Amino acid sequence: MSNHLKSLAKLYGGFSNYQGTVSVGGKEWPISHAVFSNTKGRLTNKVSLALLNIISRLSRVHLVGNTAVPCFSQVENLEPWKDVHLRKDNPCGIYIINTFSGKIEGVPHYLSIPADPMMVLHIRAKWGSFDDYLDAFTSKYRVRAKKILKETDELETQEYMGSEIDDETLALIAGLLKKTLAGKMLTMSSDLASVLKNYIKSFGDNYRIRIYSSKGNPLGFIGFVLMEQSLTAMHIGFHTPEKQNMPIYQRMLYGLVYYAIENKLESVNFGRTAVEIKSCLGAVPVRNYFIALIRFPWIYAFSNMYKNIFYKPKEYTIRSPFKT
Repeated sequence: MSNHLKSLAKLYGGFSNYQGTVSVGGKEWPISHAVFSNTKGRLTNKVSLALLNIISRLSRVHLVGNTAVPCFSQVENLEPWKDVHLRKDNPCGIYIINTFSGKIEGVPHYLSIPADPMMVLHIRAKWGSFDDYLDAFTSKYRVRAKKILKETDELETQEYMGSEIDDETLALIAGLLKKTLAGKMLTMSSDLASVLKNYIKSFGDNYRIRIYSSKGNPLGFIGFVLMEQSLTAMHIGFHTPEKQNMPIYQRMLYGLVYYAIENKLESVNFGRTAVEIKSCLGAVPVRNYFIALIRFPWIYAFSNMYKNIFYKPKEYTIRSPFKT
């Protein structure tokens, strides 16, 4: 087993909702039960989320991978999964799989839900520097990029490897992450410090963070994983600086591009969300879906009705900054 696969196995096993593995297609896949939380501690939120978690456990909803690991849990080949939810030795009633295809042949009861695409920037071999990258932009996008860099020029950057992240730094980045996720429903533990700590323990110095500060005041951070010749953004947290329109989010994304070029990496996976902003950096979408394999027809019928009534796919525009 390669080092990065060992790190991933350790990461999955370090989450409190880890449920072991399931054998499919000659491979052991990590599974977890669905968990819901919120960073705000209101009593009504706590009660409703507690009920949702109880229902999740009772209905035996299992996720392949873990929602706290969004970029590494995709299943490429769905063929071996066609009957996994029907096995007599398998107590799970529903399997939720993150995959690149929206269809699975030969399964009578399944739901397919499009997810936001992964946004991936492929680093061109001829980009020897960040300036080469910007020179590949059309004048319109190059002007925009330089404007962002100028407006955030006052920001100071500190980079930490996993072994350099002490308890004080961990508390700082967990607090910034909490600000960004405030009020949102999470499909992972609300103990964000423990989530970050698990990444640090699992990946060691292949987990890095960059903290952006103004006049000694930390304003944001971005955490990423180095794996072979790629960089994957995992965590981002920031709060609105005094300059209300300072584009700190975009600056942190450009920082990953700079890092990748300087370290001669092949790609940057910016993850999901903010699709249009990331496409303006040259990232292209990698489509992915969530497929729910459902054992019981009545649960499928109810879930399908709920999806048809309430689910509305997001709309976004993919842009390209590069010259043709």
